[in-house]
Amino acid sequence: MKIFDGHTDIPADIADKRSRGEEAVIRRYHWDKLQQGGVIAANFALWLEPGKAGPEDLQQALGHVNNEVSQAALDVMMVKCSVDFCLAEQKQKLALVMGMEGLSAIGNDIDWMSRLYEVGVRCASLTWNEENQLATGVEGTPQRGLTDRGKQVVRFMEAKGMLVDVSHLNETSFWDLMKVTHKPVMASHSNAWALCRHPRNLKDDQIKAIGEGGGVIGVNAWPDFLHEKHPSLNHYIDQIDYLVELVGIQQVALGFDFCDFLPPDPGKDPADALETCGLENVSAAGAVLQQLKKRGYQTRDIEKIAYENFVRLYEKVLEG
Repeated sequence: MKIFDGHTDIPADIADKRSRGEEAVIRRYHWDKLQQGGVIAANFALWLEPGKAGPEDLQQALGHVNNEVSQAALDVMMVKCSVDFCLAEQKQKLALVMGMEGLSAIGNDIDWMSRLYEVGVRCASLTWNEENQLATGVEGTPQRGLTDRGKQVVRFMEAKGMLVDVSHLNETSFWDLMKVTHKPVMASHSNAWALCRHPRNLKDDQIKAIGEGGGVIGVNAWPDFLHEKHPSLNHYIDQIDYLVELVGIQQVALGFDFCDFLPPDPGKDPADALETCGLENVSAAGAVLQQLKKRGYQTRDIEKIAYENFVRLYEKVLEG
């Protein structure tokens, strides 16, 4: 069965390795795991460290990613319009949707949004966890929301046909954004706060607002967002169950957020790091579908969660 991963940080790995002279990063480090996991489409989100990376760093990182995609043309196809999903599947290529995880690096230059669109970016979140010139992430001032510049960016994205990602926004920014949007949004890699009270997870009213607007929530496998002590595949399925009950099958998808290939956080003791048992990296993605079947989900509903819901969402948004 086909899987669409709503969030992967592979672009950060590509940019890092290619900056040190390596090539064929997808093929050498990621391809086998993606194949084993059944992933045929993914949001490739480029993350650059807020406060340190600026426009020049962004330009360089995008260059590395685009060079990688060009050299991997036999295996990968960048999605720029909704029909590309079908074309990629027909050609047995990975459908890669280029995205941005936070826009701090563009600084105050909103014209950068046009450049991002031109190089193939089709989804973006305004922030990572920080507060920036556009909006406020979960680690920012709770009362601070979208700025006027942030609202301009949201309007630009909707007009061009770029999908807005609300993952990482604080609650004030989330609700500010929902007042501005006229198209469905996604939470590419977020879970339900009711099951795991982490600030990165969404409250029920936020989940309902996304669902009622025709948006999609991609369930996150990051251990801290699943359980504070013993995160597991079962907790991941619990999140899917909860979201389906709250907003319906059509609004729930997979947004794994696997980071096993990235360097560990230097500020965190490796001994304290949690791991999601049974869902350690993308090669295990198929286990989610097996567990959904065991929980009683019908094949058609599993197909929607695994792949179709994200594709349908892009069909609504991409054409501008």
